[in-house]
Amino acid sequence: SIRPAAAAVPLPGSNGGGRALQGGGGHCDADEEAVGLTGVSISHDCLGKAVDETCIVACADGYTISGDPFVYSCSSDGTYSGAGLPVCQPNPCTMGLPDGIGVTHNCSFVADGITVSVKTGGTCTASCSPGYAYAAGSSPATFACQATGEFSGQSPSCEASPCADLALGQAFLTAACQGRTTGQTCTVGCADGWALVGDLSIYTCTESGLFAGEPPTCQAKPCSADSVPIGADLEAEEECGSLTTLQNCSIACADGYDGAPELFVCSIFGVLDGDVP
Repeated sequence: SIRPAAAAVPLPGSNGGGRALQGGGGHCDADEEAVGLTGVSISHDCLGKAVDETCIVACADGYTISGDPFVYSCSSDGTYSGAGLPVCQPNPCTMGLPDGIGVTHNCSFVADGITVSVKTGGTCTASCSPGYAYAAGSSPATFACQATGEFSGQSPSCEASPCADLALGQAFLTAACQGRTTGQTCTVGCADGWALVGDLSIYTCTESGLFAGEPPTCQAKPCSADSVPIGADLEAEEECGSLTTLQNCSIACADGYDGAPELFVCSIFGVLDGDVP
């Protein structure tokens, strides 16, 4: 049968971890280490015993015994006699796990569908997750699994890292994404000169330092045909009357007039912009 040592065997005079202490010297005390009673997983009340007196050897707090405790006796030759040492399995720690914004650890994890935890006497490390940086004065922290089933240690202080600026092109309005840090979101729309088709887009600042998301559909707005320069001395390309934002065309001098052609651009304000030749 399997049962926790602390619940199964209360030992008088035990210090609950590796050995028991009693006042005065026993006939067999000197044999404690040689017989294996000083192990960290062992608990006993054998110190201070006289010849032929018996004692109980079990598991220390934080360990579970497999089977029953062993009975030892103090022999006249100054040695302990017993059937062996109990098999003591360390218990997993389940309380006091590292926590905090951006904190990750290897104190407990799932492998092949099974939760694996650090056990009594073991240690683990708490650190900042990808996408987070240590705050000033903070660093990775060591946690120790105590016999009580609780971890001891102080979680590091982690701060979310900023994402690089989101660059999608002139058609998109990304100002809301400036200064976003890991885990934060922002809305992307259409810049002046473009019309939104459908919904705004949501972008998320990821642990890689880059934004994740799909740009919205932004359709370039047409420029007013009335903004095309006209005159007997001018000749505009046919497409000048149907340009959309940032498209361009050439306006030249009509036959019989001298002058270099000029490029006109459909501005974000919906009118052609350029210098008349």
